[in-house]
Amino acid sequence: LNFVYFGGGTPSFLSTKQLEGLVGRLSSLTPWKDAEEVTFECEPGTLTEAKLQAIRGIGVTRLSLGVENFDDQILELNGRAHRSPEGGRAYAFARSLDFPQINIDLIAGMLGETDENWHRCIDRTLELSPDSVTLYQMELPYNTTISGNLLKGTGRFAQPVADWPTKRRWVREAFEALEDAGYHVRSGYTAVKNPDRTRFI
Repeated sequence: LNFVYFGGGTPSFLSTKQLEGLVGRLSSLTPWKDAEEVTFECEPGTLTEAKLQAIRGIGVTRLSLGVENFDDQILELNGRAHRSPEGGRAYAFARSLDFPQINIDLIAGMLGETDENWHRCIDRTLELSPDSVTLYQMELPYNTTISGNLLKGTGRFAQPVADWPTKRRWVREAFEALEDAGYHVRSGYTAVKNPDRTRFI
Protein backbone atom coordinates (compact mmCIF):
# COMPACT_ATOMS: atom_id res chain seq x y z
CA LEU A 1 0.00 0.00 0.00
CA ASN A 2 1.22 3.47 -0.85
CA PHE A 3 -1.40 5.33 1.18
CA VAL A 4 -3.36 4.32 4.27
CA TYR A 5 -6.21 6.29 5.85
CA PHE A 6 -7.82 5.41 9.17
CA GLY A 7 -10.93 7.52 9.26
CA GLY A 8 -14.32 8.32 7.90
CA GLY A 9 -15.29 7.88 11.55
CA THR A 10 -13.28 7.98 14.74
CA PRO A 11 -10.81 5.09 14.91
CA SER A 12 -9.26 6.57 18.06
CA PHE A 13 -12.28 5.23 19.98
CA LEU A 14 -10.52 1.86 19.77
CA SER A 15 -8.45 0.93 22.80
CA THR A 16 -4.69 0.70 22.40
CA LYS A 17 -4.91 -3.11 22.53
CA GLN A 18 -7.68 -3.21 19.90
CA LEU A 19 -5.77 -0.82 17.67
CA GLU A 20 -2.54 -2.80 17.85
CA GLY A 21 -4.41 -6.07 17.19
CA LEU A 22 -6.22 -4.59 14.19
CA VAL A 23 -3.07 -3.15 12.70
CA GLY A 24 -1.16 -6.37 13.27
CA ARG A 25 -3.76 -8.39 11.37
CA LEU A 26 -4.07 -5.85 8.55
CA SER A 27 -0.35 -5.37 8.03
CA SER A 28 0.28 -9.12 8.01
CA LEU A 29 -1.94 -9.26 4.91
CA THR A 30 -0.89 -6.01 3.26
CA PRO A 31 2.15 -4.33 4.83
CA TRP A 32 2.58 -0.57 4.61
CA LYS A 33 6.01 0.01 6.11
CA ASP A 34 7.05 1.85 2.93
CA ALA A 35 3.80 3.80 2.48
CA GLU A 36 4.20 7.44 1.49
CA GLU A 37 1.51 8.51 3.92
CA VAL A 38 -0.49 6.94 6.75
CA THR A 39 -3.22 9.19 8.15
CA PHE A 40 -5.13 8.59 11.37
CA GLU A 41 -8.18 10.59 12.44
CA CYS A 42 -8.52 11.27 16.17
CA GLU A 43 -11.17 12.62 18.50
CA PRO A 44 -9.09 14.43 21.15
CA GLY A 45 -11.29 13.21 24.01
CA THR A 46 -10.42 9.59 23.19
CA LEU A 47 -6.65 10.06 23.35
CA THR A 48 -4.19 9.19 26.08
CA GLU A 49 -0.43 9.46 25.93
CA ALA A 50 -0.19 5.67 25.62
CA LYS A 51 -2.67 5.61 22.74
CA LEU A 52 -0.86 8.41 20.90
CA GLN A 53 2.40 6.50 21.33
CA ALA A 54 0.72 3.40 19.88
CA ILE A 55 -0.62 5.40 16.93
CA ARG A 56 2.86 6.74 16.27
CA GLY A 57 4.23 3.21 16.64
CA ILE A 58 2.04 1.78 13.86
CA GLY A 59 3.69 4.09 11.36
CA VAL A 60 1.23 6.98 11.23
CA THR A 61 2.80 9.91 9.42
CA ARG A 62 -0.18 12.30 9.50
CA LEU A 63 -2.24 12.71 12.66
CA SER A 64 -5.55 14.50 12.11
CA LEU A 65 -7.05 15.97 15.28
CA GLY A 66 -10.79 16.64 15.17
CA VAL A 67 -10.60 19.78 17.29
CA GLU A 68 -13.63 21.27 15.44
CA ASN A 69 -13.91 24.32 17.75
CA PHE A 70 -12.10 25.82 20.73
CA ASP A 71 -15.21 26.91 22.66
CA ASP A 72 -16.25 24.42 25.33
CA GLN A 73 -19.90 25.46 25.28
CA ILE A 74 -20.13 24.93 21.53
CA LEU A 75 -18.37 21.58 21.78
CA GLU A 76 -20.77 20.45 24.51
CA LEU A 77 -23.85 21.71 22.69
CA ASN A 78 -22.84 19.82 19.55
CA GLY A 79 -22.25 16.57 21.42
CA ARG A 80 -18.48 16.42 21.03
CA ALA A 81 -16.63 14.01 23.30
CA HIS A 82 -13.87 16.47 24.18
CA ARG A 83 -13.33 20.00 25.46
CA SER A 84 -10.69 22.52 24.43
CA PRO A 85 -8.08 21.60 27.10
CA GLU A 86 -8.07 17.99 25.88
CA GLY A 87 -7.44 19.17 22.35
CA GLY A 88 -4.54 21.30 23.54
CA ARG A 89 -3.00 18.45 25.52
CA ALA A 90 -3.35 16.00 22.62
CA TYR A 91 -1.75 18.46 20.22
CA ALA A 92 1.18 19.19 22.56
CA PHE A 93 1.89 15.51 23.23
CA ALA A 94 1.59 14.63 19.54
CA ARG A 95 4.20 17.31 18.79
CA SER A 96 6.52 15.74 21.37
CA LEU A 97 6.24 12.40 19.52
CA ASP A 98 7.52 13.96 16.28
CA PHE A 99 4.61 13.05 14.03
CA PRO A 100 5.77 14.18 10.58
CA GLN A 101 2.46 15.96 10.01
CA ILE A 102 -0.26 17.14 12.37
CA ASN A 103 -3.56 18.37 10.97
CA ILE A 104 -6.31 20.25 12.80
CA ASP A 105 -9.93 19.95 11.67
CA LEU A 106 -12.31 22.87 12.17
CA ILE A 107 -16.06 22.95 11.45
CA ALA A 108 -17.67 26.18 10.33
CA GLY A 109 -21.24 26.63 11.48
CA MET A 110 -21.56 24.36 14.48
CA LEU A 111 -24.69 24.97 16.52
CA GLY A 112 -24.19 28.24 18.41
CA GLU A 113 -21.35 29.43 16.17
CA THR A 114 -20.86 33.19 15.84
CA ASP A 115 -18.57 35.43 13.79
CA GLU A 116 -16.60 36.30 16.91
CA ASN A 117 -16.10 32.71 17.98
CA TRP A 118 -15.15 31.54 14.48
CA HIS A 119 -12.43 34.16 14.22
CA ARG A 120 -11.13 33.18 17.66
CA CYS A 121 -10.90 29.58 16.44
CA ILE A 122 -8.85 30.67 13.43
CA ASP A 123 -6.55 32.76 15.63
CA ARG A 124 -6.05 29.86 18.06
CA THR A 125 -5.30 27.50 15.18
CA LEU A 126 -2.67 29.89 13.85
CA GLU A 127 -1.11 30.07 17.33
CA LEU A 128 -0.74 26.28 17.35
CA SER A 129 0.79 26.37 13.85
CA PRO A 130 -0.25 22.88 12.64
CA ASP A 131 1.21 21.45 9.46
CA SER A 132 -2.21 21.55 7.81
CA VAL A 133 -5.74 22.70 8.54
CA THR A 134 -8.88 21.09 7.18
CA LEU A 135 -12.05 23.19 7.08
CA TYR A 136 -15.49 21.65 6.93
CA GLN A 137 -18.94 23.19 6.85
CA MET A 138 -21.45 21.84 9.36
CA GLU A 139 -23.90 19.47 7.74
CA LEU A 140 -27.08 18.27 9.44
CA PRO A 141 -28.44 15.01 8.02
CA TYR A 142 -32.10 14.45 8.80
CA ASN A 143 -31.39 11.65 11.26
CA THR A 144 -29.46 13.89 13.68
CA THR A 145 -30.83 15.19 16.98
CA ILE A 146 -30.33 18.79 15.90
CA SER A 147 -32.20 18.31 12.61
CA GLY A 148 -35.01 16.53 14.40
CA ASN A 149 -35.38 19.49 16.73
CA LEU A 150 -35.38 22.01 13.88
CA LEU A 151 -37.87 20.06 11.78
CA LYS A 152 -40.27 19.34 14.63
CA GLY A 153 -39.82 22.63 16.43
CA THR A 154 -39.32 20.97 19.82
CA GLY A 155 -37.33 23.94 21.11
CA ARG A 156 -34.55 21.79 22.52
CA PHE A 157 -31.89 23.91 20.84
CA ALA A 158 -32.35 27.67 21.01
CA GLN A 159 -28.96 28.47 19.50
CA PRO A 160 -28.78 29.60 15.87
CA VAL A 161 -27.73 27.41 12.97
CA ALA A 162 -25.75 29.27 10.33
CA ASP A 163 -27.04 29.26 6.77
CA TRP A 164 -24.90 28.09 3.85
CA PRO A 165 -23.82 31.57 2.68
CA THR A 166 -22.57 32.31 6.21
CA LYS A 167 -20.68 29.03 6.45
CA ARG A 168 -19.10 29.58 3.05
CA ARG A 169 -18.04 33.08 4.10
CA TRP A 170 -16.49 31.71 7.30
CA VAL A 171 -14.51 29.12 5.33
CA ARG A 172 -13.37 31.80 2.88
CA GLU A 173 -12.28 34.07 5.74
CA ALA A 174 -10.41 31.20 7.36
CA PHE A 175 -8.55 30.37 4.17
CA GLU A 176 -7.68 34.05 3.71
CA ALA A 177 -6.28 34.23 7.26
CA LEU A 178 -4.30 31.03 6.71
CA GLU A 179 -2.87 32.33 3.44
CA ASP A 180 -1.93 35.61 5.13
CA ALA A 181 -0.02 33.49 7.67
CA GLY A 182 1.90 31.69 4.91
CA TYR A 183 -0.27 28.61 4.37
CA HIS A 184 -1.13 27.34 0.88
CA VAL A 185 -4.64 26.25 -0.07
CA ARG A 186 -4.32 22.85 -1.72
CA SER A 187 -7.96 21.75 -2.03
CA GLY A 188 -11.47 22.91 -1.29
CA TYR A 189 -10.91 21.77 2.28
CA THR A 190 -7.24 21.91 3.19
CA ALA A 191 -4.46 24.46 3.64
CA VAL A 192 -0.88 23.34 4.25
CA LYS A 193 2.04 25.20 5.75
CA ASN A 194 4.76 23.64 3.59
CA PRO A 195 3.55 22.14 0.29
CA ASP A 196 6.90 20.46 -0.32
CA ARG A 197 6.70 18.54 2.95
CA THR A 198 2.96 18.31 3.60
CA ARG A 199 1.21 16.95 0.58
CA PHE A 200 -1.75 14.97 1.96
CA ILE A 201 -2.87 12.71 -0.87
